[in-house]
Amino acid sequence: MLPELTLPAGLPCFLVQGHDADVAGPYDDVPMASGSNRRRRVFTRAPREVNVSMVLDAGQSAALREWYETALQAGARTFSAHVRNQGPGMRWWEARWVQPYSLEAAHRGRWRLTGRLRLYGQPSATPPERTTMRAAVSAPFQGSARLSVGRPLAASILVTVEAAA
Repeated sequence: MLPELTLPAGLPCFLVQGHDADVAGPYDDVPMASGSNRRRRVFTRAPREVNVSMVLDAGQSAALREWYETALQAGARTFSAHVRNQGPGMRWWEARWVQPYSLEAAHRGRWRLTGRLRLYGQPSATPPERTTMRAAVSAPFQGSARLSVGRPLAASILVTVEAAA
């Protein structure tokens, strides 16, 4: 199942640079309680690493930077990436940045993003499912109120203040 977190709206999809993908084997050394490490299967399907790029304008670049630092927690979280397939079509992958992306200034106020993504699992032709949450909070305007949520959550709050007659 793909993560619900995706790129901000209005950004283009990732373009894979070149035709190579580094695929690590599904095996890795696993430390044992005693003795030496043993080689065990740690992935059902080994992740692949690809070089990606996209061309952004100034507004898209700022939106990406804000998304990367806040929602993605400076690249620590996985997200659903819409990647142009190595071949015809596009696919959705569970992805994580291998290292922070880089931006180079291009012509006419454009920016060229380059980076390396680690893609997990199987690609999907369908985007991740979205969930919605609605809530109403009513509090008297006589003190202070605090709203807290356990998981990272993006939300907007509309406050209407009416004058008492």
